[in-house]
Amino acid sequence: MRRAFLDNKGRGLIETLFFIVLALVIAGIFAGEWLVHLKETRKVALENQLTNMKLSLELYMIVEGQYPEDLKELDKRCTVSREDSLYGKKYLELQAQDRGGYPIDPYGRRFIYDNKSGTIERGRD
Repeated sequence: MRRAFLDNKGRGLIETLFFIVLALVIAGIFAGEWLVHLKETRKVALENQLTNMKLSLELYMIVEGQYPEDLKELDKRCTVSREDSLYGKKYLELQAQDRGGYPIDPYGRRFIYDNKSGTIERGRD
């Protein structure tokens, strides 16, 4: 009887360690997949943001007759006639901004903007 008690004493510890190792392996597999999807999601979000900003710059050019000095100006209200459905709406609803009020990409970098040509591209490190 005493021998059976001693044999079972370490069994719970081994089972617990086995479960922890198994859980860590499974978590590692899912974490790897999650990081791949996160990277792809950021890439798609960046493409969508660039497209929206390019369209907003073109709308600004049509309405105002020139490109904005900086991207913060896209946050102001459109000034077309009241009959138009764009009246009173912003050129671009800025979703993520840095402390200076400039739009940033999904990686936290400012977009690179040339106000003479109206071109915009993703930020660089």
